[in-house]
Amino acid sequence: MWYKYVCMEMKNKFVNHARNVWDRAVTLLPRVDQLWYKYVDMEEMLGNVAGARQIFERWMSWEPDQQAWNSYIEFELKYKEIVQARAIYERLVQCIPKVEMKIEEISKGYERAVDREGIEDAIVGKRRFQYEEQVRTNPRNYDSWFDYIRLEESVGNKPRIREVYERAIANVPPVDEKRYWQRYIYLWISYALYEELDAQDVSRTRDVYRECLKLIPHKKFSFAKIWLLAAQFEIRQLNISDARSILSNAIGIAPKDKV
Repeated sequence: MWYKYVCMEMKNKFVNHARNVWDRAVTLLPRVDQLWYKYVDMEEMLGNVAGARQIFERWMSWEPDQQAWNSYIEFELKYKEIVQARAIYERLVQCIPKVEMKIEEISKGYERAVDREGIEDAIVGKRRFQYEEQVRTNPRNYDSWFDYIRLEESVGNKPRIREVYERAIANVPPVDEKRYWQRYIYLWISYALYEELDAQDVSRTRDVYRECLKLIPHKKFSFAKIWLLAAQFEIRQLNISDARSILSNAIGIAPKDKV
């Protein structure tokens, strides 16, 4: 919904309407990093650096993972705001005390960066190896999977992105208790949004939602958010009957106020 609306609004030069769409998206799903990234990208594309910075600030108020903070730092470095980048790093250290990154090294690397493509490839390779070690050691460390996925999405290799998503969602929580599933379910949400917004593959998006709904042990607990996202997706495809069917099943299986 959001991606198509934004494209339409931008095409018609309704910039404020496009902003409203992204604002609603990040308000409804503040833990889905991909939405924040796209919101920032739109403002940067419009040349609104101050607006992009405000979006980053809103995002950081949710205390996201380290990759999000790194993106904010890299954003400031891109515009040579070294002091700003240093201040953000200090906030990151307070939020995530075990951060091993050093802002001095980043700023120096930025200032002397030449032929960066080869360096970035080496960095990606090193980080990919680190994430592989982390998920091999603890396959149900969903935060490590999210970091790994963000890395692959930054590279943009679609088959590899999908491979990592599929490997991640294969690690089903071993206990049928909702608290163990909450972070895991966001992997499925992120996967569906990737297929719809980035890959723009309607069939695969539908499959992701269907498989996720099949997997959840609804007799013990359910997630209203998944039912609603699946129904809203069908509405965006103008499949009203399918949306009604999903919501009808949701009422029967998970009769929550939200549904």
